[in-house]
Amino acid sequence: MISDNVMGNQLEFRWLGVAGFELRTPGATLLIDPFLTRPPLHKLFFGRTRPDGELLRQYLPQADFILVSHAHYDHLLDVAEIAGYSGARVYGSANTCRIVEVCGLASAQVVRVRAGEVLSLTPDPSAGKGKGRGVRGAQISGEGEQNWPLQPAPFLCSSEQLKRKGKKQALIPSSPAPDLNRAFIVEVLCGEHATVPLFGSKQLPHRLAYPLRLRDFVLDEDFGFLIQAGETRLLSWHDWRPGPAPQADVLVIGADIHLSELGELIDQVQPRLLIPTHWDNFLRPLSKTLKPFYRPPCPGHWLPERYDPWAVQRWIARHRPGVLVYVPRLWERIDLQDDQGVQSGA
Repeated sequence: MISDNVMGNQLEFRWLGVAGFELRTPGATLLIDPFLTRPPLHKLFFGRTRPDGELLRQYLPQADFILVSHAHYDHLLDVAEIAGYSGARVYGSANTCRIVEVCGLASAQVVRVRAGEVLSLTPDPSAGKGKGRGVRGAQISGEGEQNWPLQPAPFLCSSEQLKRKGKKQALIPSSPAPDLNRAFIVEVLCGEHATVPLFGSKQLPHRLAYPLRLRDFVLDEDFGFLIQAGETRLLSWHDWRPGPAPQADVLVIGADIHLSELGELIDQVQPRLLIPTHWDNFLRPLSKTLKPFYRPPCPGHWLPERYDPWAVQRWIARHRPGVLVYVPRLWERIDLQDDQGVQSGA
């Protein structure tokens, strides 16, 4: 059921608009690409951008960990502000790490990650509220490569499965075994962002000064994340390109995915639940009604196309009827382990 409080073994999902969402267990809060500020177009192109600290504290008062898929402003602008007041640790690419440090975040809260790495994210009670302990796992494949399936990897099994397999529960030999009811186990995947005019991959400017300009949010690496919390596996991979993909219970994708590719991805992931996001116009403030955005022209798709999560829902109902689709509503919480509750919110 849709709920206001985390209880028992729930894994709650809350959409924050654009690509951002929150995952919450009884013991930890994980944010992925949180972006609420939404500066207007004229400020983006002709000024410098600052997070709306009051808005962020109102809707995101706490966090333990923040994953950043890439360094574009609609994924990164608010991250340093949130981590600063919550004590959350930030995980991202080299550009992501440098940008949040320029924005004033302490280097001790910043962790650079690479595709193929595994992270065990467990709140540390001794560190105080909002401060978590992040442990970098062993690299399971070559940098930038995925080698599926992972058999499945021990760190993506439940404690009972591990006992039956006779394997040690510890993710890293020198680390204590993570509590799968409190920890997030994250595998970092390699993504491939579509070409966006004026925002191609390049190096950051040699000199950066806060507040930043739009052109300072430069993409270097692009990541997806395979996240396990308790018995639930969630795959967030907005910039997937046709190729191998891991299985997961929940699949979070961008509504801009071409329907010709959607079936292939679903067949590989085999989710029971799919959540389309990143469809709304992030130039409109959250005080206004959300409206769909349009895909910019790119090679192979030269005409603008409206992002339409309901078209994704209709396509799946026709072609993959066994998969439940939940088009999220802003701020609404759902328990990902309760299919009946998800259906009532769909």
